[in-house]
Amino acid sequence: MIGIVGIVAGDHGRNCDEHSVCGNVLSESEDVVVRLRKVQVLVDGKEETAIAVYWITGGTERCRVGFLQRHMVKHAAQYDGALAQVTAVLGTHSESKEERRMHHVNKGFCYATILTALPETVKVEGR
Repeated sequence: MIGIVGIVAGDHGRNCDEHSVCGNVLSESEDVVVRLRKVQVLVDGKEETAIAVYWITGGTERCRVGFLQRHMVKHAAQYDGALAQVTAVLGTHSESKEERRMHHVNKGFCYATILTALPETVKVEGR
């Protein structure tokens, strides 16, 4: 299970000609499929690595809908190219106070489950 943030924001490439906020497609239907991609983004004028989340429909990668949480960037190589399925979208309608807080703090938040096998990581002795 992974957390996707920024799904109600329209900046950093999360908008297109069709959508003012592309992340809205995640709450329009259940079981949306997304692909994770390692990208470079500008944050406060500095380039940073991030894991962007793209909406997949009709077998085609369409819109950037959000990002994995920042602490996941250290695993970017492992998640790059993986497919995931959105399982829950948190919002202002959530009954839980904690879920509503997660939505507001993260400019939108949803959970997804990884569908593809992730590459095995090997721990090197002494590191």
